[in-house]
Parts: sequence; structure tokens; C-alpha cells
Amino acid sequence: MSTYTDASLIYYPSGYKEDKIYSLKPTDGSGDLTFTRASSATRVNAEGLIETSPVNLVEQSETFDNAFWLKGAASITANATVAPNGTTTADKFIESATLDTHQIYTSFVGNTGVATLFIYAKKAERSAIQITIDQTTDPSAIFNLDTGVIYSSAGCTPFIESVGNGWYKCGITYIIDQTTSYPVFRIVDSSFSVVYTGNGTSGIFLWGAQINIGATAKPYFPTTDRLNVPRIDYTGGGCGKLLLEPQRTNLITYSSEFDNAAWTKSNSTISANVTTSPDGTTNADKIIPSATASVNKYIYRSVSAASGSVYSIAVFAKAAEYDRLRIEDGNNSQGAWFNLSSGTVGTVGASTTANIEALDNGWYRCSISKATVTTSVFFVIVGSNAENIQVGDGTSGIYIYGAQLEQGSYSTSLINTTSTAVTRLADSCSKTGISDKIGQTEGTLFVEVNANATGINQDFTLGDGTANNQVGLRLEGPSKFQLYVLQAGVVVFSEISVATFSQGQNLKMAAVYKSGAVTQVFVNGVSVLSATADSITGNLSGFFSGRNGGTLNLMNSPVKQILVFPSALSDAEAITLTTL
Repeated sequence: MSTYTDASLIYYPSGYKEDKIYSLKPTDGSGDLTFTRASSATRVNAEGLIETSPVNLVEQSETFDNAFWLKGAASITANATVAPNGTTTADKFIESATLDTHQIYTSFVGNTGVATLFIYAKKAERSAIQITIDQTTDPSAIFNLDTGVIYSSAGCTPFIESVGNGWYKCGITYIIDQTTSYPVFRIVDSSFSVVYTGNGTSGIFLWGAQINIGATAKPYFPTTDRLNVPRIDYTGGGCGKLLLEPQRTNLITYSSEFDNAAWTKSNSTISANVTTSPDGTTNADKIIPSATASVNKYIYRSVSAASGSVYSIAVFAKAAEYDRLRIEDGNNSQGAWFNLSSGTVGTVGASTTANIEALDNGWYRCSISKATVTTSVFFVIVGSNAENIQVGDGTSGIYIYGAQLEQGSYSTSLINTTSTAVTRLADSCSKTGISDKIGQTEGTLFVEVNANATGINQDFTLGDGTANNQVGLRLEGPSKFQLYVLQAGVVVFSEISVATFSQGQNLKMAAVYKSGAVTQVFVNGVSVLSATADSITGNLSGFFSGRNGGTLNLMNSPVKQILVFPSALSDAEAITLTTL
């Protein structure tokens, strides 16, 4: 038999939208996972670049009648015609019966750089639209929806593309030159004027607005609040993995603006925006040690801390003329050196753990973790041409981007900041009301992850959302596996393996449970724990990632796939399923 065919639930982290992760089985939507985070976040996309998830920075991208979109001498009729995706979700943008500019607009907050704004538009009684950005430069373009050509443009690179049935994808690429700007869409009359007397009924059809960072329009992603969007992460290449992380706060402001006065420079200077960063735009800085002899050369920040707590410090770095980076907390014995040519960790100080992770184009993310014994944590960055020395010639250095300091025993995905600290809320996904798809007295829960040895418990559970009834597969601390079964609040099975795992190791894990019979966990083709369970009578109605009953124990290891079988697989089947 095919174990995949017999699975009652199958998840691969590939199909998703806001609030949802699609299941492959069942195919009627009844198994789709509900996803929550309630904040935006970053990921590494399939091209190996860091981007904000979702890529679309516009909220309410299809609901122009929403109060998020401000109206000027105009109104919106919702769901007035068939949109480019075949649904009746396109709105009509209607001019008022006044002499004015007839427009809708909203606000956009972003750092300086290149951005692309587009919208899908179709002629109704009017046949032209203007797209503009209200900022210092006011880039703009007018598009003819009759002929599918660009009528005029200024301060931007415009583009127009037919997508069928009279619809056009119209957009501009432009330079963001202020923190808050305003994307504006205007109806244009037959003389291609944006200021005219409307009749109160004429207009154009709109659907699907998007702003994304970069000089290329990325695939359209529909949004409502932009918050509960699953992150499919491609760190390390290969297939995408569902990234689930705990709540963390980047305590470092101006995380990529090292030239900002918030960063203190000691015998070092910063050259801003000199090369392409891991997000694909030219916003990475260069740290340049001075030529002054026999002095320390670094940049640093200091933030308040909870004495005795563990903090993690990370920064992206790339070799330029020099290829050595040092990160420390202000104590010379408690930091680490990193080799940006070989991608290896060098000397590591006392009470410090260090890690280096390769990205594309020569970039590495270098991080350290340690407990503080004071009420402040320093974030010190040193660039050099050799380990354990600080040299400089006033022009040579290394490239840096994306500094992060967070409370916790390991570094999480990049949280960008400007003038204030920023918090990314916790990721969580679950599905309730599926007792018919879960084996009540026996079954199998299969999960494939890239192990993150975090030092905290990480759980996948089948249960009812409480601590009373659950089958839990856990990565215990940094290196063990656990399977536990609770029935009406009573532990009927709990075993911890002596097998271990390492950071970044690919794990295929199958928890096979059966009432009154051998219950065990297979990892990468080997049984790592096994014992006989007491009576299991069921009451399992949902699947939860990152929850042990009512307690949030996030599965911080990126998830590749999840299978739920309503029966206990045989040893041979479980071995086959979990063999790499």
C-alpha cells in the first residue's frame, strides 16, 4: 500500500494565503490549517533574498470601499464586475459630479530605496488612469485603457501589460524618498486631464493593488490586514519550509542604517548603501576601520537588559577588502570571530555560543548568544583582515546589514527597525473539528523538519486544545525526542529517547501510537523510543503546531511536511516513511 494514499491529512508548505495553509488531503478545504501571527515578518524567498511576508505592502488590496482607502471626489461600488481572476470582486471607481481630481489613496511607510506599485484596471465609461506617489518627487504615469499604451510619465519607469478581458496591469517603479508617502489612483478624462468636472456616474474598474520593494513587479499577493500570512522560507535552498517562530523583539533601532548617529563609531567609519544587501537592494553599508595605529576599531550600540537573561546578537556580513568579523557584547572575552571567506566560526569566547549561516552572493548571517550579568547589553561589530587583531587603512573593510539583538537563546529571522524597536509576534497554526480524520485509539503523526536545537521544548500535537487529551511529538530541549499521550488528564504514555539530533539536521519523525500496544517514535528510519501504552480511548479533535495543551511550545524548526494517518503504521511502513 501507499502510506501517503492512506493518510487522512497531508500538508506541504506550498499553498497558502492570509490566515490559511492549504492541505493536500482532504481536498475539500476541511483540513486546511488556520494560521495566525498578527504581525508582519521576514523570510528568505525562492530567489534567496530576504523579503517581508507578504511581499505586498498594501493592506486591503482588493477592497477599495474599505476605510483604509481614502476617497477624494470619488466613490467606490464594491464587487461591480468580474476581476482578472474570474471572481466578481472587482470594484468600480466612480467620479463625483464636481470639478476636482477624482482619486483614491492611502499611506505607505517604507525606508528609502526602489519600489514598484501596480494595480489592475479596466475601462468603464472612462478609459484612462493615473498612478502617482505623493512624495517629494511625485513620480506619476497615465495609462490609456483603450489602447493599452502609456500616455505620459514623469519621475518613474512605467509599465502596462494586458491580462485579458479588457484588464491591464498598470504600474510604476520609483524611488522612495520619504518615510511616509501616498500611492494615489486617479480617473483621467477623455482629454487626459486629471482635473475635470465629473458626472457622478462614470468611472473605471479596479482590482488588486500592490507595492513591493525592488525594481520588478512581483507576483500579485492579495491582502486584508497583511498580518496572518504564513512564511514559506527557502533558507539553504531546496523546497520551501513553513517557518514558525516565537515572539521576539529586535531591540536595536536603525538595524541597517549603521551611518545613523544611534551607532557609535570608535576609530571606524561607515559608508552607506554601497552594495547589494541580502534583500536584493543597494542598502548594505561598509564598516571601515581607521588607519590609526594601536587603537580599538569598532562600532557599537548599548541597550537595557535583564541581568541573568540570555540574549542573541546577529548581523549579516560579507567580505570586501577584509574578511574577518567580530561580534561581542562589550566584554573582550565574550564574543566570536567569523571568517567571511570560508564561512566558518573562529575563536569563541567564554560563555558564548556562535553560529554562521550562508546566504547567497557571499553573505553570511553571523550570531552569538550568551547570558548577561549586567543590566545592559552591548552590540559591538569589528571588521578586520585577520582574527584576533584590529587593523585598518582607512579605506578597506567589510559589508554589513541587518543587525538584531533579541532576548532568547538563539537568533530568529530578521526584524527590520528604524527609529523604534519592533516586535514580531509568534507564528502558530492549527486545525480543529477533524476528529473523523484522526485515529482515536491508534494512529500516526508524521512530521519532517530542519532541526533547530533551541534549548526549549517544541511540540506537534493531536488533541482537543487542552492539556487533558493529546498525543504530542516533541523535540525535547536541544537534543532529545519525546512522545507523550494524555487521556482525560492522565498520562498513559510518556517516553524520552536517548537519541540526539544536531542543529540544522533534517528529521523525518513518525509518532506511532496504539491503545494497549507498542507505541514508538521513528526518526530517519530508526526507532528511537518504544514502550507499551495504557488504554487510549480518543477525544482527539484537532491538530496543533506549537501547542502543548494550553501552553505555547512553538515548533521553531522549519516544517517541510506533515502527515496524519488514522491507523498505526507497521514498523516496516514507519521505517520506509522516515528513511531519508
